[in-house]
Amino acid sequence: MNIYERNIIVSCVLFMIFSLGVSAQVTELTVNQPPIIQAPSDSSQWASFRKALLDWRVQIHENINYDASLYDREDFQWVKSAFNCCFLMMYDQSFYDRKRNCYTVEKILAEGRERFGGYDIVVLWHAYPRIGLDNRNQFDFYRDMPGGLTALKKVAEELHEQGVKVYINYNPWDTGTRREGTHDIDALATVIKSIGADGIFLDTMDRSSEEFRQKLDMARMGVVLESELALPIEEISTIICLGHNGLPTLPCREFYVVNGLSPAISNMGLAVGPEISPRSYKQLG
Repeated sequence: MNIYERNIIVSCVLFMIFSLGVSAQVTELTVNQPPIIQAPSDSSQWASFRKALLDWRVQIHENINYDASLYDREDFQWVKSAFNCCFLMMYDQSFYDRKRNCYTVEKILAEGRERFGGYDIVVLWHAYPRIGLDNRNQFDFYRDMPGGLTALKKVAEELHEQGVKVYINYNPWDTGTRREGTHDIDALATVIKSIGADGIFLDTMDRSSEEFRQKLDMARMGVVLESELALPIEEISTIICLGHNGLPTLPCREFYVVNGLSPAISNMGLAVGPEISPRSYKQLG
């Protein structure tokens, strides 16, 4: 058994164990749902669960005066078909060949295609867990990569040529290192513009801000924000921001794992968002 087969088996077992705690019947959802809504493990109940989720979605739209104008923007439409997200440690030897002094983007993408059909998004994960060993801040870690931001722009262009979007990462807890002399939002906008990134992963955060949205639009249109924690429902209309919660990035109401093992979890923030396009996956195992 190779490492990929082992990881698949472990993931499936953990998912089945988790699903044992799901309630037997779901016919109605209350307004004040927890950030993660569990779907029933019995597939015969999925239809009623979907109806309950749609009814809940309509009720929430009415309660918050939902405005989909941000989600309807043409530059954000790519989000609807972006599912598989790779958190790429930028110091991984599979990403950079130090003997040949070059980035090996195709190697990363080929691995994803072989394992499960490929990536839609790659997050360029920079500082953590190395940050703090010296005075460099999180933005320095992008600049200090071989070739600097110019080389990372070429990496982003290569990913774009393969139909893969590019995220950078933001660590709001990075407060004890060298300061930029400007607001973090401005520093992020500079990196976004310099390399042509398409999104920002908001580490440990559950939302952004209107200022964040405005400054990103000035730097580059179509840049989305993905929060690690569940996006509060009251923020849905004003800030386009996808939820993470350990699941693949997908702006939809529900998601079913491959091989029909069990329905996965539906995130509150995603549940009240826009419709998505269907997507098929390569079967695992």
